[in-house]
Amino acid sequence: RRQRQMCIRDSLRNVSVEEVFDYLNFMAAPGDLYHKKYVNHSIVPFINSVLKYLSDIPEKYLGSIRRENLENALVQLDLLMRRVYTVKTKGEKFITVKVGIIISLLKSELLEHRIQAIRLLASTCRTAKQGYYSSTSTANDKTVLKSLLKVPMLIEEIFGKRSHIELIHRSTEILNFFLLSETIDKEQFNTIWECCEHDEQSKIEILKVISDASRLLHSELVGFIAEKYAAKAKKTLKDQDIELLYKLSNEEVSTKKESMDKIVDIIWKVLIGEIHGVSAHVKNCLLYTSP
Repeated sequence: RRQRQMCIRDSLRNVSVEEVFDYLNFMAAPGDLYHKKYVNHSIVPFINSVLKYLSDIPEKYLGSIRRENLENALVQLDLLMRRVYTVKTKGEKFITVKVGIIISLLKSELLEHRIQAIRLLASTCRTAKQGYYSSTSTANDKTVLKSLLKVPMLIEEIFGKRSHIELIHRSTEILNFFLLSETIDKEQFNTIWECCEHDEQSKIEILKVISDASRLLHSELVGFIAEKYAAKAKKTLKDQDIELLYKLSNEEVSTKKESMDKIVDIIWKVLIGEIHGVSAHVKNCLLYTSP
């Protein structure tokens, strides 16, 4: 028995991702021979080997990963694990391997892989967020939350020096989750904000992502944004800047009066013409929709 387990484990050490995915498809196929001994002696060691392999995919095999194959492999792995583990154990193991895959793909030099990582992370965050709102949150939802908290490098990988416009505009669900679970602090949010300085297109996407998540911003982060705009004392702002500030001024958050005063002051200066660069359309919206 021990020899068989070692053979199964060792057999995945030097194989490609495609071969591992093929093994998963074969092992997860319905069959009538799934008796207890087969599960204990073969299926469980195989699953453990696959989890270990996918949690830290060798860099030389990353290039062969394709979105469709990865999605199918995760489905097959989920089906296989349902046969041998409880819901709680399956959830813990499954989310661990997903986070491992995300990290491996994010560290890749290929944009295609990094986009795959963001898609997988966004869908994982979406599931976790739904469980967060539900009064009957499953063990898997709680595990998602716990696992993601162990990966602070996600913010740096998505919004840091290696950020890309294709990653940023897919990150709304990710930022929503971090804000909802209160796992993002001012320093990490500053990493996101500094991404605005890369180029104009990145700034537009970042402001859109933050604007979409504005209802989840807590008072400290609203104050951070207000201070950033007030400190720059710009004479020129873009429509996206004002749209974000206006949205913050109307969100039901317990923002400090000092921060709200700064936001309102900037909006007022736009209306009276002290700050330029804002389109007539946005000015009219401010005039006719302001409380």
